[in-house]
Amino acid sequence: MTDAPSVMTNPYAMSAPSQQDQRKLADLVRLHLNNARFISCEQEQSLLEAGVTRLNMSLEDSRRTVEDIAESQDATLERDLQRSAQDLLAGLADKKGRVSKADFERAVEFYRTRTNGTLAVEEVRRRVKKLMAQADYKPVRSGLFRSRKWYRSIA
Repeated sequence: MTDAPSVMTNPYAMSAPSQQDQRKLADLVRLHLNNARFISCEQEQSLLEAGVTRLNMSLEDSRRTVEDIAESQDATLERDLQRSAQDLLAGLADKKGRVSKADFERAVEFYRTRTNGTLAVEEVRRRVKKLMAQADYKPVRSGLFRSRKWYRSIA
């Protein structure tokens, strides 16, 4: 009988990713960044799935690799941009949770600049409007007839 404690291994624990697997995922990220310096949530999800399923990397290792390559390529991840834009909207909203048209356009310009012009202005407006709705911010009436038409017209 041995006095050494028995070591149980976790069958779900993943070993450290190989350098080759990390390079493959890094190359996939670079391919996504070939034409643009922006990774949408959908693209990030597909990259993470590739790392986990095809390259047998852990989710944490895959995420770290995607983030590292995006940072080194001066690219923006949409999830990070959404957090930043949400913070900006929080700062622009008044005490009643309302956002003026001018402040909305500031948020749109911020978002569009961070996407490096990858997305069309109308798409950015839709995304910022969605962020406003998620945070329960309301548009301020503006214009000659003091309406919210400027906000409702964003499809």
